[in-house]
Amino acid sequence: MPPHATKDLVAAPATAATAAAQPSRSLADALAAARPFLRGEEADVDPALPGLAAVLRAAGAGECWHKHGTFLAHLLDVHRILRLWGAPDAVARCGLFHSSYSNSYVDLAIFQPDTGRGQVRGIIGADAERLVHLFCVVPRQQLVHDDLLFHYSDQDLVDDLASSEASLREARRGVFDDAQPWRSKIQRLLPPDGITVKHIRYYYRVSAVLYHPNSLLSSIHIASQTIA
Repeated sequence: MPPHATKDLVAAPATAATAAAQPSRSLADALAAARPFLRGEEADVDPALPGLAAVLRAAGAGECWHKHGTFLAHLLDVHRILRLWGAPDAVARCGLFHSSYSNSYVDLAIFQPDTGRGQVRGIIGADAERLVHLFCVVPRQQLVHDDLLFHYSDQDLVDDLASSEASLREARRGVFDDAQPWRSKIQRLLPPDGITVKHIRYYYRVSAVLYHPNSLLSSIHIASQTIA
């Protein structure tokens, strides 16, 4: 019998307080964040990273071809992108293990999704493992493209991203307008109780609460697709 469906909380809703608390990053900040990767000092970013990479290597990630290199290189690249974007630890570690149970696009399971979850949970933590599993069992084409991106034209994305940047600047000044058109559209596409999609292997449906586009599965999907 397949495991029971669970509702996974991917990220909490963004609020005026959290938006105001996030400082603007300068070029110097971005360079400082990139320096450990440029110098091969990834342990300065996450002391556990060398050990986590060793686990992936021992599981055979370096022996699988993916895109233009090894699966291990791809996982490390996605982790680096998410770290440079300032993703939380759980999201960055999800990026590092993001397709390790295989997913709706590729079959590169280096851990078994039904029997290996406890092992992965003990390695990267419960929050990160929950995201990894969710990333691996949702139909990404439907979720990312049909349910989200295809509701925007290219110009819509340009306009709404500009509006969202302006609203973040206002939020840092303590001004928060929940009725802005770009925000209302996201809230309509991503309702508070989440989007329910069919599990890619079983008959039950998976419900995911998806908020804050900078801290959810779409970030990992985009980071993954950036390595082309």
